[in-house]
Amino acid sequence: MKFTVGRDKLLDVIRKVQAVIDRKTTSTILSNVLVSSDPREAGRVIIVATDFETSFRGFLDTGVLDEPGQFVVNGKSFYEIVRTLGEQDVHLSTDENRVRIQSGKSSFHLNTFPVEDYPKIPDFGAVDLVEFGKDVIGKMIRCTGFSVSSDHSRPNLNGVYFVMAAKGDGYLLTMVSTDGHRLSRIEVKVPRPMDAPDVNGSAILHRKGLAVMKSMLETGDEFCQIGFDDRNVIFKVDNAVVSIRPIEETFPEYRNVIPKEFPVKVVLPRKPLEEMIRRVSVLNSPQVKAIRVRVAPGVVETIASNPELGEGRDELPIGYDGVEVAAAFNYQFFLETLSIIDEGQLSLEFIDTISACRLVPVADEGSEGPRYDAMFIIMPMRM
Repeated sequence: MKFTVGRDKLLDVIRKVQAVIDRKTTSTILSNVLVSSDPREAGRVIIVATDFETSFRGFLDTGVLDEPGQFVVNGKSFYEIVRTLGEQDVHLSTDENRVRIQSGKSSFHLNTFPVEDYPKIPDFGAVDLVEFGKDVIGKMIRCTGFSVSSDHSRPNLNGVYFVMAAKGDGYLLTMVSTDGHRLSRIEVKVPRPMDAPDVNGSAILHRKGLAVMKSMLETGDEFCQIGFDDRNVIFKVDNAVVSIRPIEETFPEYRNVIPKEFPVKVVLPRKPLEEMIRRVSVLNSPQVKAIRVRVAPGVVETIASNPELGEGRDELPIGYDGVEVAAAFNYQFFLETLSIIDEGQLSLEFIDTISACRLVPVADEGSEGPRYDAMFIIMPMRM
């Protein structure tokens, strides 16, 4: 095989591959990528990576494909070499059991592996895909990915539950995650593109699949495409498509655990609240993660107490004249939640001293774009 391609084009594809290749596997072949000429389109090269749960297929328009063929090479080494090259074109050619990578005065030889040993992955060309803004999907992943459970004894919580439903002139997209101590949920209705098919589906997307999706959203065009087949979620961005095999479990009926009413509601600026919690949390330790949040007429107060170090308090004036309520929470859960909220204000909501609290972003006045319905539930701690 012999072809020439722009360094930045090649780097863009093999950078995305890094989120897929499995460096910890005992099977060496899953640490590799398959590079082959596309038999259906002249001058195009396909780069494939898989760990069986997540499969990636990236496309390169080379411009110059002198000799068709294919080879398998270590994915990380391939990436590190291309990353260090200058911005000149990259020339690749195979010779027996090696591939030569040359750009300018730089030249490398990498060992190749038997092509017949590389796993076969499906094409997914016949799957109906629906186009969405990359910023929409990126925001939804960001608002839910952080609260996925790492407890492997509860596999149905080890991913983000994603629902895509065609409704009238639009699509309702939902993402939910929970680790049993907190719950994150975001919904948005987006207009249906012209002539878009009726695509409905749901799946629990595992951490690695989410990481690959996030990586693919970082560059390129402003749109992405999503679809479902019998076993996989299909995600396409620009010159790459990834298939994610979902976690084959049933996600809990999360709506049943969300309280119907939060009678105490306080609207306040997000950033000052985050800074206030961060300040008092300096007295916490790995063993002591609780802070007390108190809402009283005219004020929100945060209190951290460490028997070995002392106590810290901070407060923020607010326009509130209702009943007083206070509860203890894991300060890290609060900070992680506040850090992913884009809006300048939020509604901080309570029931009583022993129940969960809810954080609801408040849309900025005059803001344009999709209207997100997001909320974050944090369970209390005992002190």
